[in-house]
Amino acid sequence: MATAVCLHYKEQLRNRVASTPLLLFWLGTALLSLLRLRTAASELGSVGDYSAPTVVCGLLTFVAVANFILECQQKPDGLFEMPKDDYRDPVELGIDRNAGLSVEERANIFSRLGFSWMTPLVEKGYCKPLQPEDTWKLGREYRPTVAIAEFERHWNAQLLKKSPSLFWASVWSYWHHWTLSGLLMLSGDLLNFLRPILLSRLLGFAMTYDTVDGEPIENGYFYAASLYVVTTAQTLLSHQR
Repeated sequence: MATAVCLHYKEQLRNRVASTPLLLFWLGTALLSLLRLRTAASELGSVGDYSAPTVVCGLLTFVAVANFILECQQKPDGLFEMPKDDYRDPVELGIDRNAGLSVEERANIFSRLGFSWMTPLVEKGYCKPLQPEDTWKLGREYRPTVAIAEFERHWNAQLLKKSPSLFWASVWSYWHHWTLSGLLMLSGDLLNFLRPILLSRLLGFAMTYDTVDGEPIENGYFYAASLYVVTTAQTLLSHQR
């Protein structure tokens, strides 16, 4: 835990974007700590009898939740700007002064999944008509100059062949976008088929719960939680195409 806190502090000062592994680590740690805390609390002999394991689990839960919340916060722009009196060549420093990250590129994984990074723009558009200066830069991979340069590189390679193919030039230029979109669509469709099965099992559980052949209550909780997770995941995947 101490090592993770130190890594979180260094990452906060050196990275413009919230670290996805750290976010998932702190979220998983918080959930597991909550389960351990509940188990430790249920084993207490009497009210107010706090044992050492219970206190430790409580502290770990607090630290994990606090770090997760802090990591979710957007990092200030000024933290990563070069000093105005620094006249060294940005290329030598590995910095492109004009290649600022877009809002989407600086958003964390949860913000991207829920599109909450668009909230400021939507709020501004609600208050007044949007102007070109109200929008932000596109992500690097979506900029026309980058997309055209990538396509021209593969098209020039095709021109060296006996029978150049525009199709294969397009495939080699954008295959990763098409592949990701196809995998997301396939995963969403598979989850869409899973929902009726879980709903049927949940209805069957509800209809036979008070009978002799009824399933344990744990199965009902499992069906309900699984249906919620599958529905949420299917919705998120369908909007990430």
